[in-house]
Amino acid sequence: MAVFLVVLLYYFEENVKKLIQAKLEGKEVTEIEKPRKIAPVVDLMAALKQSLEQTGKKPPRRAEAESTVSVMPKKSAKKKSKRAA
Repeated sequence: MAVFLVVLLYYFEENVKKLIQAKLEGKEVTEIEKPRKIAPVVDLMAALKQSLEQTGKKPPRRAEAESTVSVMPKKSAKKKSKRAA
């Protein structure tokens, strides 16, 4: 994050120097267009809940951990047979 800020500051300083130099040389310095208003932040969970309400479907319920775990029987280890040499 700090590196980003240093780079941003460097470019800002360079642009200010260019503007000052252009003004000293008698060139026309124009204002840049101001940024448009930023779109409002959308709460994704609220939007999802609203969407589910509109479709009439209920969100799936979380199953309890005990009910979803199935116990597999352990396999017995195969006995190794000894070969005669």
